[in-house]
Amino acid sequence: MVNFVTKQYVKNIWYNILTVIIITFNIILCVIFASNISSQTKLYRLVKPYLNENSLIINTIYEEKKIDINNLKKVENTLMTTELFCHSQELVKLRNCVVYNEKIMEEFAPRLSSGKLINSKFESDEKLQVLISENSEGLGVGDILKLKFTDKTMNYVPIEAEIVGVISNGQKLFMSSNNVFNNMGYEDLYLTYSYNQLEEPIILTTQKEIDAIGKELDGFNGQCIVKFDEDISEEEYRENYLHVVDMESKTGIASVDMYPSSEVLTERMELSLKSTLMKYVPLTVAVFILVIICVVGIIAVKTSNSIKYYGMLYICGMPYHQAAAMTGIEMVINSVLAIVMSLSLIKIQNKLSLIGKINCEIGVVQSALMMGLCIVVIFVSILMTTVIMKEKTASQILRDTAY
Repeated sequence: MVNFVTKQYVKNIWYNILTVIIITFNIILCVIFASNISSQTKLYRLVKPYLNENSLIINTIYEEKKIDINNLKKVENTLMTTELFCHSQELVKLRNCVVYNEKIMEEFAPRLSSGKLINSKFESDEKLQVLISENSEGLGVGDILKLKFTDKTMNYVPIEAEIVGVISNGQKLFMSSNNVFNNMGYEDLYLTYSYNQLEEPIILTTQKEIDAIGKELDGFNGQCIVKFDEDISEEEYRENYLHVVDMESKTGIASVDMYPSSEVLTERMELSLKSTLMKYVPLTVAVFILVIICVVGIIAVKTSNSIKYYGMLYICGMPYHQAAAMTGIEMVINSVLAIVMSLSLIKIQNKLSLIGKINCEIGVVQSALMMGLCIVVIFVSILMTTVIMKEKTASQILRDTAY
C-alpha cells in the first residue's frame, strides 16, 4: 500500500504541488479573515458585559476618592483603566504606566512587534516586567528601566523594570483616550496608539506585577464603565448621575467627562458587530467553497488520468475503496505540507511585514479553521474518487482505456 501511494504521489506530483499551493493560499486567507474578525470583535467582547442602556460612562477619574463608586446605588459591575504616574531618565517623555488587570490582559492583550507578553509575577528580588511602546530612545527587549512612581503621599517609589516586549504601533489599547463627542462609537472608548502621532511613549504592565510592589501608587482611572442592575429606577439612576456631577463640582477640577447616552452607544456597538460579521463571514464561506471547487476539479482530472491504473489494480484484487484511500492519503500529505507552508509564510509576514501590517495571528479559531478546511478537502477528495471509480466496472475501464 505504501509503495502504491508513493508511486501515485510521484506520478501526480504536479497535481499535488498545485493542490498544496491552493490549500496554502486559502488557509492564509481564512486566517486573515478570522484574525480580522477576532481583532475587531475583541473591542466588543471586552466592554459588552459592562455596557447596556443603564451604564454610566466616565472618561477620567483623577483620584478615586473624588467619585466613590461604592456610594452609587445598585452597581452590578465596573470596568476601568488604571494609569499610574511614572517617570524615567532613560525615557524622558514617559508620563504614565498603563496597568492591565488579569481579565483585560487575557481578553485584550496587546499585539507585540518583538518579545513576549508578561507571564510571571513580580517579586521583591526581581525586576518589574513591562511592555514598552516604540520610542525615540531605541529601548527594546532586554533593556532595564529605572522608573519613579509616586505613592499617595507624593513620595517617589523607585523600581527597576525589565522590558520583555515591544507593543506594535497603530493598534487599539484600553487606556484613556480623551475622546468625547456626540457621534462616538464604542471603538472610541479605546485609544489608537501611535508613537509617531502622540510622541509620548508608554509602558504597560499587569496588576499582579504592581500589587507585588506592596505600595499604594498614585495615578488615575480612565474609561470607567459603571453597569447598574437591570431593575434600577430612573430616580436611582438620576441620583447616581447627580452624585458624579456633584463630586466634580466640589473638587473644582474638571476631573470627570461624561460620555453621551450609553443606550445609543450600545445600539451602535451591536450594529458595528453585525457589520463586521456580515463583511467577513461570507468571505470565509466563499473561500471554503472556492477551495472545494478547485480540489474537486483537480481530483476529477487526476483520477480520470489514473483510472486505467486503478482498473488494473482492481482486477488484481484491490477493492475500489482502497483506491479512494490512496487518494485520501495523498491529500493528507498535501494538507500537512500546506499547513507547514502556511504557518511558515505567516511567521515570515509577522516578522518582516512583507505586505505591510495585517492581522494574521494563529489562535484557537484560526487553528480550527485550518483543520476544518483540511478535513473537508480530504473527505471531498475521497468521496470524489469513490464516485468516479463506481461509474464503471473494471472491464469497462480497461476496454475504454485500451490503446
